[in-house]
Amino acid sequence: MRTGPGLNCDPIVRVPWEAWVDLNCFRRGDSVNGVTTWSAVRFAQHFGWISDYHLSGQGSNFNCG
Repeated sequence: MRTGPGLNCDPIVRVPWEAWVDLNCFRRGDSVNGVTTWSAVRFAQHFGWISDYHLSGQGSNFNCG
């Protein structure tokens, strides 16, 4: 999980592979293996961004605007 939707944004916390996260919205960002959307998520008292490449179900359906 990172502070923003990009690989240059600072890491916040490492989310375990099978952990559940609460999805908020998505935004375009840096490409991760061809996927350019990132979802804003909440996990264990942290709020940040995860590339949709790493999320099952392709992340959030709601654009952050």
